[in-house]
Amino acid sequence: MKKYGELIQFEPVTTIIKLKESAEQSKAQQLVASYVISDKMSQKLAEIIIPQLQFEESVDNKSLWVVGNYGSGKSHLMSVISAVAEFPELAQFITNDKVREAANKIAGKFKVIRFEVGASKKAFADIVTDNLTSGLAEMGIDYQFPAMDKISSNHKPYFEEMMALFHERYPDQGLLLICDEILDYLRSRNQQQLPLDMAMMRVMGEVIDGTRFRFICGVQEAIFDSTQLAFATQEVKRIRDRAEQVLITRDDIKYVVAERLLKKDAQQLHWIREYLQQFTPCFDRMNERLDEFVRMFPVHPDYINTFERVRGAGIEQRQVLRSLSRQMQALMEQVVPVDKPGVFSYDTYWDELRGDPSAKTNPEIGQVIEVGETLFTRIDQAYPTATEIDFAKRLVAGLAIHRLSVGDVYNEMGATAAELRDSLCLYLPGIEQLPGEKSTNLKNHIVTVLGKIRKTVNGQFFSKNKANDQFFLDLKKTEDFDAYIENKVPLLTDDSRNGAYREAMLQILEETDTQQPNIQMWRHELKWLDRNVNRPGWMFLGSPNERETAKPPLDYYMYFIQPYNPPKLKKEFIRSDEVLFILQNADAEFDRCLNYYAAAIDLHASATGNAKNVYKLKAEGYLREMQTWLKSHFKDAYIAQYDGQNKPMMDWLKGTSVRNISGLGDSQIGSLKDIFEAVASHILANHFEALAPEYPSFSQWITYENIESAAKDALSVVSGGAATKRANAVLDALELLDGDKIAPLQSRYAQAVLAVLQSKQQGQVANQAELLEAINSRLYFKPDSFRLEPEWLLVLIACLVYSGELELVVVGHTLTASDVVKFKSLAFDVLRDFKHIQAPKDFNITALKALLTLLEMNDGLATSIQQGDEGVVREMLKRTEALINELVKGQQSVKDRLPLWGQSVLEESEEQTLSTQLSELKNFLETIARYDKPGKLKNLKVTAADITTYQQMLQAWHNFVQLKTVVGDLAPLCAYLKEAQQVLPESHAWQEQVKLARDALRQGLANPSQRGDDSFKAAQLSTLSALKTDYAKHYVELYMRARLDGNEEKTKAKLLNDERLAELEILSGIALLPATQLAEWRKEAAQLQAAKPIDPKLLAMNANPMELNARQESGKAPASEQLKSLEQRLDSLQSDWLSNLSSLLDDPFINMDLLKAEQAQLIRDFIQQGQLPDPLDSAFVQAVNLVLAGLEEVRVSAAELVHALGQGLPQGRDEIAERFNRLLNKLCQGKDIAKVRIIID
Repeated sequence: MKKYGELIQFEPVTTIIKLKESAEQSKAQQLVASYVISDKMSQKLAEIIIPQLQFEESVDNKSLWVVGNYGSGKSHLMSVISAVAEFPELAQFITNDKVREAANKIAGKFKVIRFEVGASKKAFADIVTDNLTSGLAEMGIDYQFPAMDKISSNHKPYFEEMMALFHERYPDQGLLLICDEILDYLRSRNQQQLPLDMAMMRVMGEVIDGTRFRFICGVQEAIFDSTQLAFATQEVKRIRDRAEQVLITRDDIKYVVAERLLKKDAQQLHWIREYLQQFTPCFDRMNERLDEFVRMFPVHPDYINTFERVRGAGIEQRQVLRSLSRQMQALMEQVVPVDKPGVFSYDTYWDELRGDPSAKTNPEIGQVIEVGETLFTRIDQAYPTATEIDFAKRLVAGLAIHRLSVGDVYNEMGATAAELRDSLCLYLPGIEQLPGEKSTNLKNHIVTVLGKIRKTVNGQFFSKNKANDQFFLDLKKTEDFDAYIENKVPLLTDDSRNGAYREAMLQILEETDTQQPNIQMWRHELKWLDRNVNRPGWMFLGSPNERETAKPPLDYYMYFIQPYNPPKLKKEFIRSDEVLFILQNADAEFDRCLNYYAAAIDLHASATGNAKNVYKLKAEGYLREMQTWLKSHFKDAYIAQYDGQNKPMMDWLKGTSVRNISGLGDSQIGSLKDIFEAVASHILANHFEALAPEYPSFSQWITYENIESAAKDALSVVSGGAATKRANAVLDALELLDGDKIAPLQSRYAQAVLAVLQSKQQGQVANQAELLEAINSRLYFKPDSFRLEPEWLLVLIACLVYSGELELVVVGHTLTASDVVKFKSLAFDVLRDFKHIQAPKDFNITALKALLTLLEMNDGLATSIQQGDEGVVREMLKRTEALINELVKGQQSVKDRLPLWGQSVLEESEEQTLSTQLSELKNFLETIARYDKPGKLKNLKVTAADITTYQQMLQAWHNFVQLKTVVGDLAPLCAYLKEAQQVLPESHAWQEQVKLARDALRQGLANPSQRGDDSFKAAQLSTLSALKTDYAKHYVELYMRARLDGNEEKTKAKLLNDERLAELEILSGIALLPATQLAEWRKEAAQLQAAKPIDPKLLAMNANPMELNARQESGKAPASEQLKSLEQRLDSLQSDWLSNLSSLLDDPFINMDLLKAEQAQLIRDFIQQGQLPDPLDSAFVQAVNLVLAGLEEVRVSAAELVHALGQGLPQGRDEIAERFNRLLNKLCQGKDIAKVRIIID
């Protein structure tokens, strides 16, 4: 989006133009060049002003009266006329072609005398003649008018005399007298003075005709129509006859604004038109006036229209233009808004108006400003919709300026909602999304906002004319209820302020019922977050010093200390169960809200009629403000005090949040009550922990309101009903569930109940009083550790009855395992107020059931044992014996720790623990063998809890057996892959994959929960099988790379039968030829073997069936390339050997005299022809060896040569040469150098 500065060629107008500035040519040039001339003004200049001033043509010349309000450009126009008349070269800077051409008639043709009348007390004739005398003197002309009081009403001869003297000095020029700011002067003159002043004006108009004297006067309004001059009608008519009035109209001013302040080029105009077009449906006639809106953008065209009407209120037009100019300067760097029309109107002048001290001196303007400011204040304080406040203020500002434009500020005249919409260009982003016409929707919204404003100020300062629906500021409705409230505030007492604070806090904390009428104290509950339960306590709007009045004592005390004249806290009252919230940093805004609330309540009590209702509404508003302030400032305003420590509220919550503590959902918004309670809960968490360190943790929030219904839900499950989420939450928190089965013996809480019963002698019962202890008038089970409420104790007992561990006796009933349905049918109060618990009278059914479950038998057979069924007992013993045998055989497997892939699956500690458990389980099973009759099982010494422990040991054994199966299934694959790791080169990519798989396998097997999962084994088998398949593929590829195929094998056979090889074999008998090269060639050829078929089944069982040394082979070239290399080297060997032999035999030191003639001839033929004899045989070899016998062979290996020459390090030429010479000297030491022949192996 564009900035305003990109759309406007802005030239500011911030200074007042003084007429006398045009006397300086440099300033005059700027004034001429900057003067914007509208079409209407060009017509007035070219057809009235210039013809009246010129003296080349004969016309009825008259004086000129330029009429324009302050800021209309009147002084600028007069400055331009006088500047061009005096300085001929300035005509070229006139911006209008028509005027520039016409100006040639007056350009440079005048001497000019300029003056402003101002607040002078002199007669007008004296002012004029004094300025003429001094002005002429500056021109070198000495002319003195006689004293005006000695002249009759005819001044004309003296002017003619003055002009004659002027023409003696300046024969070709005229004299222009130009006067500004005369209106205020004339208004200050009385009815005796004015006729003389007017006579002078008439004379100047008459003397113009027939002379080159010209007179221009600037006034703010057409004085000839002024009621002030009604008494001198005849004189006025005579002046008017000799004067031309030039009116600067509203259109002229708009043109100046558009062409100077807001000038735009064609591209800018196009962009603005496109931009504004989208908003035209929202405003009446904007589309018809779009050209005007575009030209004046971003100023609303009605800005100027309104201020034309405001003049009567004493606001000068130039003030408005300067204001408009300043606003534009501020806008230049701002971005034009996308979501609303970026047009500003006359409402923007409000801030300048109310900030102008001089404006308030005008009674009417001052009263409008006062009412407007009151409305602004009330809107800031009490307007109900925060997002509409700026919109509401624009309406008030617009109505305030509009109030000054209607003449009488007390008239019931204003503007309709539609007029306000259009003249202020009011817009509501998002209005386009509403159904219906946009302009109507906007108008309706304005009506709504205006209604809210009236409600905000209780109908004061603001009215609507029902006859025409016009809204206006009503300066007659000024009863200020807010002022009455303000006056009441200093009379308030601390008690009334504290009462107001207490009332606000009561609503915030949602407390309604007072425990005691004279003490501000309420029953309360706080959440214990760690356990998800509520704890009971007291909340005070008072002092810890009053704690003793709280009966009965509860778990905690939360205080809100009164802010005014707070009580002094005694050190002895600092206790770990108390939290104090102290409003310590309340600011002036809070004090204002609270004081106003208290004052409104006080005034409401004594008011009558409409005032009573107003005060009630005011009080409610201040209360809302107070609550809003508390909600937005609580972090800084409140400190929480605990155990002698003071900290800002939220500092106590470090590491957590209100949302976490309160359990609020993501879409929920916490209240101030939530915040206070969250802080108190967090602070008191350790205190609650100390009170009940082993209290259960619930997955659903339990309060003292729902604890009974939650317990009933749990009892319903015990009775055979369906399990609800809350029932499961209770049973799970009390550790009574094993999966979805009730299993109380694993609960520490249930065990504690049994312990009380088991501490009794045989046949004795445990009374309720022995289970529940009274603490602060509340009953708890084990208050020092569990602190369980009676409801939870009842749930524990019901589950123990269900499992057959005990029986519950209540009034009229004994509840046993066979009739747990009574937990649902009996009244909850009857159950909770039970008499006692007692041990079962017969078999320990729970223990029997647990034993049968251990042996994987139906636990319902416990009833058969009660009935003496020996068959069940025999089956128990049979299963016991089988299990003992299984454990004995399996103990060695445990000790071996399940080896796999070079490591043991079981850790040493796991093996030791499991071995110990199996030994204990075996010993237990051996004791069971003694119970071979049903009656003996009555003497079963173990409890169900003990058997549960053995059941866990048996489960550990079953887990091991399952793990052993998994390991057994994985072992073949792991062994194969381990062998395969030794075959493939370590750098092979497969090696990294198999290591990752091995590590993952080990990690999974080390995790008991993972290794027992069937999907784990399946995933591992899949992964390892894929690796084995990949290995077989890689193995075959490497094998085929290291072996010759059928064609290559034939090539090798052909190579071994090659004539070159046979020739080299014969030549290898020559001592001085490197026979080792040929031997190495044959060795490499022998290593190249033909590939054999690989049986896939064999490869699946053996990771290296072909005994391939893949790691060694990986460093070599493929067999096919090695074969090609052998063929190339055979050629090289033949060529090199022949060359060497030729060099050896062509040596001057050889002596062929020792040879036979035919041997010598063989040698000579070879030397001359360079070819071996055909056929080549041992005779040639013998001859060569004989002739070379005199030469001494010295051999050096390539490695020795490289070492002697510096092992490949970079060296200079000389250094290499020196090293080589040292090697030669060493090799030839003690030998005949001439006969030495060096052979490099």
